[in-house]
Order: sequence, then C-alpha cells, then structure tokens
Amino acid sequence: MPSLIDDYQLVNIIGQGGFAYVFHATHPTTGDVAIKRIDKDKVTKNNLLPRVYNEISIHRQCDHPNIVKLHCSLEDDSYIYIILQYMPQGNLYQFLRTYGHNRSSAMVRTGAMGQISPPLVSSGMNAPDGASATDSATDSEQGNTGDGVRPAGLSIPHIWYIMEQLCSIVQYLHSQLG
Repeated sequence: MPSLIDDYQLVNIIGQGGFAYVFHATHPTTGDVAIKRIDKDKVTKNNLLPRVYNEISIHRQCDHPNIVKLHCSLEDDSYIYIILQYMPQGNLYQFLRTYGHNRSSAMVRTGAMGQISPPLVSSGMNAPDGASATDSATDSEQGNTGDGVRPAGLSIPHIWYIMEQLCSIVQYLHSQLG
C-alpha cells in the first residue's frame, strides 16, 4: 500500500545535514514544497528522536510571516518527513552567502509568505531607515580597520534590518511558547 509521501515528486536536493536531507518537491494539489527527510536510525542512535518530535510540535504552533510554514509531517519505518513551505530564493543564510559580499545588491525584503526577494538595486525601493540600496557606509561603519579587511560587505542599515527580522522571530516564539 503506497504511503502519503509517495504523493510527492522529488525535484532535487537543496540541503543536507548530519541526520537529514532537504528536498525541493512538488505535490499535485499543493505545488512546490520542501521536504526535510530525517533518518530515524541516526537520530535514535544519538538519542535525538524526542528532540525531533519536539521541533515538529513547536513548528506546528508557529504562524509568523518570517517563519517557514510547516504543512504537515509524515513518518514511515525509516524516516520522518517534515513538509515545509518551499522558499525558492533560499534561506537567510544562503541569501547572505550569495549577496553579502556586494553591499550594493544585498537588499533584503520579505513578502507576505516570508520569502527573501531577489536584490532590489534597480527597483528604486528604499532600504530600511531610508537608506537606498546603493548607499555605502563609511569605512568605519563597514568595519574597515584600515588594513583593507572588511566583513561581509552589508551596510549598517541592511544588517540592522536583518537583525530586526531575527529579533521579531525570537519575540514571536517566546510569546507563543510561554
């Protein structure tokens, strides 16, 4: 008898860790999703199975525009599958790795679904706190110590915006989880 996970068509691997792979997949009615496939043997051997179930339980309770939506979770003898909202632009870490080196293109905006938009350099949209996407901070604001070494390259307004988003997520989680 086929399982519900068989309803999903895997497209490609979009990430992996010590205990899981994350796949881009499609479903006939829900469309694009991300599937986190967790190896039950590996998490059981490391005494992490309760932690996985706790993660799923907490994630089910989260409803915030900056948190990826959990659609459902499924399980078979070998794996736990966490079906998540698919983020075609990737996650914040991937965005910073891609655009963080070029402050003129590192513009972060989130849409209604919490997705990271592509760079907004040519759109004329304003960056946080009124800074434009092409503003450049002074050397000291960028962390340049005079030795030619700079951090990732994001301007202070962009870093501030990212930190505000992260803090709003933490604040939301604290309000939901007591």
